[in-house]
Amino acid sequence: MILQTERKTGFSSSKVLAVMGKNRFRSAIEQWLVDTKQIDVEMTETGLQKTKMGNTMEPIIKELVEEKIGKKLYVTKDRWMHNDYDFLTIEFDALDKEEGIVYEFKNTEHDEDYLIQMYYPQVQSAMAISGYNKAKICYLKNGWALGMIDVDRDENFIEHMIKVGKYYINCVRNMVQPDEAFIAELVEPINFFKQYEKEEPKELELEKSEVDLLHEWYQLKKQIAELQDEENKLKGFFADKYGKFSENGVTYTNVPSYRKGAIDIERLKYDYPDIDLEKYRKSDSKFYRQVVKIKNADSGDIEI
Repeated sequence: MILQTERKTGFSSSKVLAVMGKNRFRSAIEQWLVDTKQIDVEMTETGLQKTKMGNTMEPIIKELVEEKIGKKLYVTKDRWMHNDYDFLTIEFDALDKEEGIVYEFKNTEHDEDYLIQMYYPQVQSAMAISGYNKAKICYLKNGWALGMIDVDRDENFIEHMIKVGKYYINCVRNMVQPDEAFIAELVEPINFFKQYEKEEPKELELEKSEVDLLHEWYQLKKQIAELQDEENKLKGFFADKYGKFSENGVTYTNVPSYRKGAIDIERLKYDYPDIDLEKYRKSDSKFYRQVVKIKNADSGDIEI
């Protein structure tokens, strides 16, 4: 990796997900508009506060991680770029130069699946730039639970990420709006994203009588929803009447009952960090979610 001495717009690690069209918060074109200074980044008050707290908590998370692994990590606030591709740039959170590990620190309320989806591209970019083969996404969840996710170098991801980066940086430097369909073609061979792809439904051909049944089904579900609202109002009326009533065949009871709480998986992982939860995972199950939508109907979509 090479120290970047002249700051210029690049395909930095934090942009990878957006440019690849996999960031629900920003598209490739929106990222291009920001990078070409045609629009400014707009953040909500919540977003600004989260960013501020993330910056505040980063050195604290680093200290907690160092205490956990029993060694000091290397921190530099310089910006680095790839040996061969000057558009691939990053500011590392921390490095273990002895063992060749990239560290990424996050203050979060999300679970590990979300963190992997959001930051896998970022640490792959970090490994591509550094030449390292290992990365750790270290997070502090809900202000107390420290966790670490090990990520291996993914040559398939890096190969196609570089192709996307070459195309995107040319679009930025030449002021040409990127073609999101072409980017999708460049991204398609990346294995990492395939596990999150949803099965596309095939187009059905229904008879008119079957379409009529869908209308009937929709109206029935609408009535059920209305009746549920009515029942909830009655339940609410009697909610503070505790005890039992019985008279002339009418019985009403409202007494407390208890059920055993579920296992706190996050606490289990925190107390036993070496436990392999995958050993206890049940087989995947397939289910179907049926949705009926009627345009111009009084109420919204009905999910069955």
